[in-house]
Amino acid sequence: MSYTEEEARRLVVDAGIRLVKEGLTARTWGNISARISDSEFIITPSGMAYESLRPGDLVRCRIEDCSYEGEIKPSSEKWIHADAYRLRSDVDFIIHTHQPCASAVSVRGHAVTVNVRGAEELLGSFVPCAGYGISSTKKLRHEVEQVVKKYPRHSVFLMRSHGTFVLAKSEEDAFRKARMLEEVCENEIEWAGGKTPFFDEHNCHQPYQIPDYGSSIRSGRRMRVRENGRETEYHIGELPQNASPVVLLHEAVYRADRSISCILHNTAEDVAAYSAAGKTLPPYLDDLAQVAGTDIRCVRMADLSPKKIISGLRGRNAVLIRYGGALTTGRARADAEAVGMILEKACKAAIYDTADSRHPHHYLGKADALLQRMFYQKSYSKRIGQSHGKKTDGR
Repeated sequence: MSYTEEEARRLVVDAGIRLVKEGLTARTWGNISARISDSEFIITPSGMAYESLRPGDLVRCRIEDCSYEGEIKPSSEKWIHADAYRLRSDVDFIIHTHQPCASAVSVRGHAVTVNVRGAEELLGSFVPCAGYGISSTKKLRHEVEQVVKKYPRHSVFLMRSHGTFVLAKSEEDAFRKARMLEEVCENEIEWAGGKTPFFDEHNCHQPYQIPDYGSSIRSGRRMRVRENGRETEYHIGELPQNASPVVLLHEAVYRADRSISCILHNTAEDVAAYSAAGKTLPPYLDDLAQVAGTDIRCVRMADLSPKKIISGLRGRNAVLIRYGGALTTGRARADAEAVGMILEKACKAAIYDTADSRHPHHYLGKADALLQRMFYQKSYSKRIGQSHGKKTDGR
């Protein structure tokens, strides 16, 4: 049963807000659609924030050729939606998510066994995984189409190093499946040993203590730095003689890169855990390569100086600090927060993937990561600065 166009537009807008609130995606990543007939569907536009979407912003596409009318462009991944509607007459609603645990599990490129009691009714006995393809490319479309064809009785799929693809009868059905998949993948990570925290090397029973490296916002020559629970305003280039090392660090980063307007200290569990290893984080997920950098370097605590941090950030929007989590940067707070969310997901993926040393690691190649980083910076990233209230950074 397809929806009326008015109903479909309302449901898709509602689903976009739910995706963000339920932590199934960050900002504009992912996409949502609803069938309105045997030949057409409604889909989210390219690059508009879910919180600001209105029914009129959605795009009506033809299933046959993805043609559409009007100036608003549909999601660049419209083809995988069109293929699913063409192949599966029982599908009326689709969400493509970038949820954390499922994205992390996807990096191995294998199906995941459904390990939650009662979940088989929604997900089947296992969740297939589509092969890898760069976002919005014919390769990705082909991989998703093939896995949907191969498993006609399945409605939930992992997309390797990318996210998930959920086929459903309704919005509610789609969210039930996505939430259940996240629970299944969270169990998979824990059982694989990928949820074991790192501990202080001098006391194996106690987690290490993370210093506060501060968070700040810059506006012109002024910056407000929050350190140890206290927020203070400073003028860049005119710091007091008793300025703390954290304040000096933030000022140095702003002076080194004037495009940065926000620096956030991220101490999320998986980021802190991976930082303890003291290693560079490879590009396990495509959105990490796009938004944060082709890899994320790690600076040792002994080397915590403005010079080292600035070097670690060069060409990147995040730097790991051994035993200290990470610093993320952006042109606005929302950008730095988005980098942090993706970094958390990528660290989760790295911990999960390296938990089993018997198998090779599954991160993107250097050329692939560089290509995605360049494309993002020249395309989606440019729109952020040009848009007014409708932030863009995704498909």
